[in-house]
Amino acid sequence: MSDVIRIYKNSKMFKDMIVIEIRNEDVTHTEDKGAYMELYHEDHLVGVNVFDENFSKHFDEGFNYPNEDKLKIVNEYLKSDYSYNANKHLMVAEVLSFEAVENSDKLNLCDVSVGDATYSIVCGAANVEKGMKTIVALDNALLPTGVLIKSGSVFGTASDGMLCSKKELGLHQNAEEKGIIKLDEKEAVGLGFFDIDWRPYDV
Repeated sequence: MSDVIRIYKNSKMFKDMIVIEIRNEDVTHTEDKGAYMELYHEDHLVGVNVFDENFSKHFDEGFNYPNEDKLKIVNEYLKSDYSYNANKHLMVAEVLSFEAVENSDKLNLCDVSVGDATYSIVCGAANVEKGMKTIVALDNALLPTGVLIKSGSVFGTASDGMLCSKKELGLHQNAEEKGIIKLDEKEAVGLGFFDIDWRPYDV
C-alpha cells in the first residue's frame, strides 16, 4: 500500500480523533466505517479519521512521525500494511556545484550527490558552498515538524526537493547560525538522517 504520510492528534479541536493522511489530495467523498471514516479522492483512499479513545491514547498531541511503533499501532487497528521509510527521503547530500537561478536575487540551483544519484535543488541559503555536506529532503520527505516536501518548480526552475536547516529538521539552531545545516566531511553521502550520530553536533 501507499506510504502513510502524516498522523495528527488535536484534542482541543477533535476529542479522541486521530487524522491519518495517506495522500496529499482533496477529499471528494467519505465512507463511514463505524469507529473510523475513510476519505477518498475519486477512487483513491487518501486518509482515515479514527474516532476511538483507546486508539487515540497511543498518540502524542500534534504531529506524530510515522515511525515503526506508531505504524504498528495503525496497521493492527486498521488491518493495513502502511509503511514509511524516512531515511529514503531525508539523507546526507554533498553539494557538487551551484549557480544563480535566473530572475532571482538569492536563489541558487544546486546539484547535489546522494549515493549513486544526483539531484537538482533550488536553495535560498547564503551559506551553500561547493563540497559541503548537508541534509536533503527529497520528494515526499516528511520533516519532523510534519511539513511534507514535494518536488516542483521555483521561479520556473525544477527542484527535486530542498536543502534543510537545523530548525527545519527539528534540531536546535542557535540564533547566529544561518542557512542550511553543515555536516562534518566524514559523514557518508546517502546516509539516512535518522542514522546519523548527532552527539558531536550542537543540536
